[in-house]
Amino acid sequence: MPLIFSRRAITPSGKFSTRPDDKTTYYEFTKSGRRWQAAPMSKTRWLSGVRAEGTTKDVLIHVHGFNTTQPTMLKRHQQIEAGLRAKGYKGAVVSYDWPNRGKGTPAAYQGDLTDRAPVISRFLVEDAILPFLSMDWNPRVHLFAHSMGAFVITDGFSQFGDSFGPGTAPWKVNHILMASGDAHRNIFAKGAGASLSLERHSRRLTNFNSRDDAILTLAVVWNNLRKRVGQSGLPSSHSHEHFNVDGTRKYRDTKPDFDDNNMAEMLYSHRWWFESEWFYKRAADTLKIGT
Repeated sequence: MPLIFSRRAITPSGKFSTRPDDKTTYYEFTKSGRRWQAAPMSKTRWLSGVRAEGTTKDVLIHVHGFNTTQPTMLKRHQQIEAGLRAKGYKGAVVSYDWPNRGKGTPAAYQGDLTDRAPVISRFLVEDAILPFLSMDWNPRVHLFAHSMGAFVITDGFSQFGDSFGPGTAPWKVNHILMASGDAHRNIFAKGAGASLSLERHSRRLTNFNSRDDAILTLAVVWNNLRKRVGQSGLPSSHSHEHFNVDGTRKYRDTKPDFDDNNMAEMLYSHRWWFESEWFYKRAADTLKIGT
């Protein structure tokens, strides 16, 4: 039963839309046959429900990327949860369902990157991370970002200084994991603003990249040839708390034969992490650090 927090607006007919809402709503999703049903929950009840989802104090927040429909987000939520649990992770998994346009066009991409994502990124911190960190059971909060989700995290963190969060020390999540991160590579350079913000408000960042990611090759073109961290990896000079894992060789060794179906191979090169035991083993091992 995936627990989701969302900024998607609801249409008059009661369906989720691709438009942003003016408030964050918390849901429990259940599946009947092939259809998902969403039951809204109060924030307090939802946070308590997350506590009951795991047998440890770990909470992983999944932040999806561009061109991700709600059914795809839910499918990937299930893949992440199953993949990590198979490798020993015992905590909860939740997802942030931010309202992207769900279209793989340059116009939709630019709209989400420059319009939607910057506006909704703050609610990842405001409506999930900070409430979790304020709970008396002291959860270990982690983030997993795929694709443009990496931008949502970096932009969201940059909007909150040390005065936010419980206590007097700077608020901190534990681990940030990124795969196929669609964010400018240079913002992760040592001393860059985004890098400093992530370093101050997380204990560790692990970036998984693949040089064969064909979707990010398109993103480079759509971003005036600015390299993407999920394809090129972290800059050579980066924070000592940030680590890079190059999955290119593993991707090449395990990818299926696409029989010259270039589009299928292109899409797979960007999402193969969700089907990779190799990735889940390394992700689960990373989340254990510091326990």
